[in-house]
Amino acid sequence: NNPAGRQLRTLGYGEVSVVVGWPFERPRFAFKRMPPFPDRERAERYAQTVRIYTKKLESRGISVIPGREEVLQTAHGWVLYLVQPACTPGTLVSDILASDAPNPDHPIIHQVLDLAATADRDLGLDAQLSNWMWSEGRVHMLDLGTPFMRDTQGAFVLDIDVILSPYPAAIRPAMRRWIVPDVLERYHRPRDVTLDLIANCLRKHIHGWVDPILEAARGRYAPEISREEVDRYYESEKQLWVTILRAKRLNRWWQRNIRRRQYPFLLPDPSEVRWD
Repeated sequence: NNPAGRQLRTLGYGEVSVVVGWPFERPRFAFKRMPPFPDRERAERYAQTVRIYTKKLESRGISVIPGREEVLQTAHGWVLYLVQPACTPGTLVSDILASDAPNPDHPIIHQVLDLAATADRDLGLDAQLSNWMWSEGRVHMLDLGTPFMRDTQGAFVLDIDVILSPYPAAIRPAMRRWIVPDVLERYHRPRDVTLDLIANCLRKHIHGWVDPILEAARGRYAPEISREEVDRYYESEKQLWVTILRAKRLNRWWQRNIRRRQYPFLLPDPSEVRWD
């Protein structure tokens, strides 16, 4: 928030960062701000990982929205911004589906399901509908900030310490051991990627699309994804991420009010976080 007059508009938010747009009235650019890094080398290394991830996605036939990485020094460390052109209104896939009648034969749905199936052990992706833009008859990936890749030894290349830095220090070891590996692994399993994108329809309040997408996905995986599984998954995700966001807000309160420090991370406004 900017008490002097909101100069940045929140375009979206995820588990890792908040995306803001500039200028405020009609954003032309989207800035995804990653958590601060302790030194420039580490920030540059993350930026390079994003570039590698982008090329690997393109090698799988996944079109991505071009952008650039900017590393800036701040009072709290080195900050990496992932900069992309802001989506033209009406081109975000989740918004398009919100205005279209649910239909299992919708071309967007089949394209996204085909691309979700390209995930494997080495390269994963987050195929949620809000991560795609529709242009010139095809979908284009927006979310490049979380590079789901493994190295030659099978280890995740994501800088987990930086991703966990907004959380209270006391719970980071448990998150690193019990939560993060399971969450990352999901994005490398096509069936889980598909289950996640279907369940996210509930989060985006396009409930009517759940059953048509399930129908479109029929025959792709064994066992089949059922509506009951989607509902259970959504409830589990809601409990997890609501708890995690509360942990971030608790840490922000602790840092500001007890330790008298600034909290150098962007969090979405509570009014923007809706789980039904």
